[in-house]
Amino acid sequence: MEINIKDYLSEEEMKDIAISEYKTMIRKGLTEDMQPKRMIDNYERVVANAVHYYLEDEVDKIIGTDVKKQIESTVKRVLNKSLEYSIFRRKDHWEKEDSPATKHMDKCIRENLKIIEDKVKDKLSDLPETYFEDTVQDLVYTVIQDRLIGKSEDTYKEPF
Repeated sequence: MEINIKDYLSEEEMKDIAISEYKTMIRKGLTEDMQPKRMIDNYERVVANAVHYYLEDEVDKIIGTDVKKQIESTVKRVLNKSLEYSIFRRKDHWEKEDSPATKHMDKCIRENLKIIEDKVKDKLSDLPETYFEDTVQDLVYTVIQDRLIGKSEDTYKEPF
């Protein structure tokens, strides 16, 4: 036996029932099995998310453009520039803590330290045994020559 709900309820009645049940479900989800502090936090989170989604559309209407697209293009523009000072910042006199990107980078490095160490050892093992001795000798020679004779036309370039 099949029952078609549309035979018994109008579109408006179905909409009212759906809204009422949704409100009940939300209310129950925000309050059931929760401590008062967690209940308030959960409620505030739901309200903040709702406000965010509402405001996003309202800001689009006011500005007259798609803010998401504008943000995406700005992010791409910033990412194409040097990130040394804009995204990867260390804690200093002006910044209270490392930037989120720096924290994430540090976390990734810590989590992959063994891989990094293995790669460095592998690269070092590929170098000739006299590489560092030769490099230091070349640097000392270049510094002495520059200090005693003056800078040469052929400026020393780092080997890496």
